[in-house]
Amino acid sequence: MTTPLKTPYLSILIELLLSYERRYPTEFLASAFRGFAQNQESCLSRHCFSDGHFTVSAWVTNHNRNKCLLTYHRKLCKWLQLGGHIESEADPLKTAIREVEEESGLVAAPLDKQIFDLDKHLVPKGGGEPSHFHYDVRFLLEANEQTPLIQSNESIAMRWFDLGEVRRFTKEKSIARMVDKHRNQMLDSN
Repeated sequence: MTTPLKTPYLSILIELLLSYERRYPTEFLASAFRGFAQNQESCLSRHCFSDGHFTVSAWVTNHNRNKCLLTYHRKLCKWLQLGGHIESEADPLKTAIREVEEESGLVAAPLDKQIFDLDKHLVPKGGGEPSHFHYDVRFLLEANEQTPLIQSNESIAMRWFDLGEVRRFTKEKSIARMVDKHRNQMLDSN
């Protein structure tokens, strides 16, 4: 049995999910994520395996917004966005910023304080943990691509990709979706 992570940040997460649900009414995950947050007291605890738990990640773009930063994840052997578990600092956006700095050495700033994307995926058994679901909440951050990357031990490799080349390196549907959202936001801002 897991101990609930009592935090005021759960209500912040629920508000962010409500806002996302209003912006993307056709994405069924928004209401499912909100329902999970409202009904599972342990949803922020990384030790909640029976139902899974929330994680956060960051879609990191450069200042010109034509590239994204991906890491070749050591455990999963895939090119993915940076991110991780919600720990003692449970504010979702601050956690995403912290994860980027821990995994790459980059200081990233949010381009929007709202959720950029959501994804639910199964994490395979490993490292003493059973297989379980991650309810991943993703934020859009910006960082300086000229700053040298400091790769953490969670990565085999890390690099900036032109948006047009990302699909050659990964077949992950959620990565393709974030590339499309990124491009659409660039078009909307012009």
